Amino acid sequence: MLRLSILLALAVGAYSHLCLINPHQRGSAASINKPGADDCGLTTGPCGGRHGGQPMVAVPSGETVNITFQKNLNHFNAEKPGHFAFAFGTEQKLEAIGMTPDTNTSSPWLYEFPIDVPKVEKRETGVLQVTYVTSNPNAPAVFYQCADVEIIP
Repeated sequence: MLRLSILLALAVGAYSHLCLINPHQRGSAASINKPGADDCGLTTGPCGGRHGGQPMVAVPSGETVNITFQKNLNHFNAEKPGHFAFAFGTEQKLEAIGMTPDTNTSSPWLYEFPIDVPKVEKRETGVLQVTYVTSNPNAPAVFYQCADVEIIP
C-alpha cells in the first residue's frame, strides 16, 4: 500500500499545469477545468514542444491588454514561492515583459495579468509565452504555454 501511495504521489507531482486562456494557447485546451489536464502540462521550452501557426488573436499596438491564464494544478512552495513569467518575441528570441508571483490557490485557478503591447508601425506577428516556474523540488521546474498573436498599429 505504501508503494502505491508513493507512486500516486509521484504521478500527481508530475502534473502541475499551466493553461493559457486568452489569448488561446497553441494546440488544444481539452478538459482544462479538470486538474491535471494533459494539454496544460507542457514542460519543454520554449513553447511546450508545440509549434506555431496562424495568429489566434490580434492585439492593438501600444495598448495594455489582459492575459488570462490558469494554474491547472497547485504546486505552491511556501518556503520559496514560484512565479509566472511573460515574454514576447519569436521562439528564437523572447524578451521578458512581466512577472507575477505564484500564490497558494485551489486547483484550477484563474489569473489575469496586464501586459503592455509593443508599439509597431506595421502589422507584426509574434509569440506570447507564459511560464509557470514552480520553485518546488517535488514538481517539474517550469511549465510552458505559447500563443501566436498579431500586433496591429
